[in-house]
Amino acid sequence: FNASVSACEKTGEWEKALEFLNIMARRKIESNAITLNAAVSACEEGSVWKKALHVLDVMARSNVECNMFVFKSAISSCAKAGKWEKALQVCSVMMQSQIYTDAISFNAAISACQNNGEWEKALQVLCVMEQSRKECGAIAFTAAISACERVGKWQEALALFNVMPQTRMDPSTITFNATASACEKGGEWQRALKLFSVMEQSEVAADSITFNAAISACKKGGEWEKAVQLFAMAGQRRMQCNTITFSTLISACENGGEWAKALQLFSAMTRYEAEPNATTFNAAVSACGKVGKWEQALQLFHLSQQTRCEPD
Repeated sequence: FNASVSACEKTGEWEKALEFLNIMARRKIESNAITLNAAVSACEEGSVWKKALHVLDVMARSNVECNMFVFKSAISSCAKAGKWEKALQVCSVMMQSQIYTDAISFNAAISACQNNGEWEKALQVLCVMEQSRKECGAIAFTAAISACERVGKWQEALALFNVMPQTRMDPSTITFNATASACEKGGEWQRALKLFSVMEQSEVAADSITFNAAISACKKGGEWEKAVQLFAMAGQRRMQCNTITFSTLISACENGGEWAKALQLFSAMTRYEAEPNATTFNAAVSACGKVGKWEQALQLFHLSQQTRCEPD
C-alpha cells in the first residue's frame, strides 16, 4: 500500500491515494507515517486542502508521528487554496509540536496571507520567523510586501523594502514591482518613480508590470511627458505593452490636454496587438472633448460602437 499511495502522490491522483487509505482502514491495516505523508502530499498536488487537513487529523488521532514534510505539504495545500487562517493554524501546531519549521513553511504561510490581503498577519508571521531565528529570505519579504501592496499600505511596504539591503537581501523584480505599486496606489507617485530609478541603478531587470506601475505613477503625478518617455523605453526593450499600458498613457495625455498625443497612442495600439476597452475609449474621447475636438471624439465614439466597447 505504501508503494501504491506513493505512486498516486507522484501522479497527483489524490482520490486514488485516499481510496487506498480507506481500503487499509476497512481491512484494519495500520497506516504508517510514510503512507500518510504521501497521501497529504498527493492532496497538496491536487489542491484539495480539506482532504490534506483530514489526513493530518487522522495522523494525530492514530498517534502517527507527523514530520516536517507532511506539515509543509498541508500548509502549502492551504496556501494554494487561499485558506490563510488554516495555513497559520497548521504552522502554529507545527511549532507547538516542536517540529523543525523551515523557511519554506513560513514562506507558504506568508504567501497565503498575501493572496488574501491579510497584510497584518503576513507581518506577524515574518516577526515570528525572525524570533525563531529563521533566515528571512527575499521570498518571505517579497510576499509580505505584496500583502501590503494589495491593501495600499505603502508605508509598511516601503519600510520592509528598506530593511532588505540592511540584511544583505537583494530585492528582485517582483519585490520592486510590489513596492512601487504600493506607493502608486497610495498616491505616492514620486516614490514609485524613485524606485524605478533605483531599480535601473541596481541593474534589476524591469518587466511590463514595472513599466505599467511607473506609467501609472506618472499619470497620477500629471507627468504625461515622462509617461510617454517610459513607453518609448519599454518599446526599445521590447516589452509587451497591453491595454492597461495604453489606457493609462492615453489618460495621462488626456489629463495634460494632449489630445493629439492621445490619438497617436490610440492608433499605435493596433501595432502592439492591444485591444482598446471602454476605459481606453473614455480617455481618448475625453481628451478630444476637453479641447473641443468634437469631430475626432465622434469618430472614436462610432468606432467604439463598432467594437462593442462603448464609452460611458
